[in-house]
Amino acid sequence: MKRISSASELEDLRKAILQERDPTKKIIRICNTGCRGSGSIKVADAFVHQITAENLQGRVTIKRTGCHGFCEMEPFVLIEPSRIFYPKVSPDKISKIIKSIYREEVLEDLLFKHPETGKPIVRQDEIPFYSKQLFEKLNFQVIEGDTNITDGVWAIFTPGHTRGSQSVVVDTPKGRVIIAGLCTIQLNFEPPEPYSAIWPVITPGIHSDVEQSYKSLLRIKTIADTPVAPHDIKWSQVESIG
Repeated sequence: MKRISSASELEDLRKAILQERDPTKKIIRICNTGCRGSGSIKVADAFVHQITAENLQGRVTIKRTGCHGFCEMEPFVLIEPSRIFYPKVSPDKISKIIKSIYREEVLEDLLFKHPETGKPIVRQDEIPFYSKQLFEKLNFQVIEGDTNITDGVWAIFTPGHTRGSQSVVVDTPKGRVIIAGLCTIQLNFEPPEPYSAIWPVITPGIHSDVEQSYKSLLRIKTIADTPVAPHDIKWSQVESIG
């Protein structure tokens, strides 16, 4: 594959992939990275079993994907091409969802509810978590290794979660903060006793390379005054860091 070096090239690739898809075939997308901790593997396996049992392999397919964000709603599924979003899916809901897909129905009782109005939201891109993001206007730039972004802010190369994972370094009046680009909670950086006597960090369970993950965590911990583990709920409860 040709190396992508600009946002326009990435957009061209996206359009080319979409043009190759069969518009009549339904795709069920489910995260199988961090969502594993919430049972996404069992949910994905249950979908495969139900699709096979109902002989729908030619009409419906399951795609195990990377992170979609919105982890508090995991495990969730995204139905393409309609973009129907069902949060907190459990195996007992699979048969109902499969039947709704080939009947072209929406299961209102399973939809995400707006946090303020309580109104069911059908499409993923209409959910506030996604609709407020501005990826379309993002100034996209390909980087390699450690790269300065602006004064006091840079990206550092911390592979392990993926081959090209980056972490974000921010110098603040209270010290250096690093937002880890790996699936971590704070215990990965601060192992409890007796493990702290053996390992200075604990490699996260979700990784593409266990050795790289360990070295990346160790690097972050060594140079950060405050390492931020993005999957730790404590960071959702603070207004600012540093």
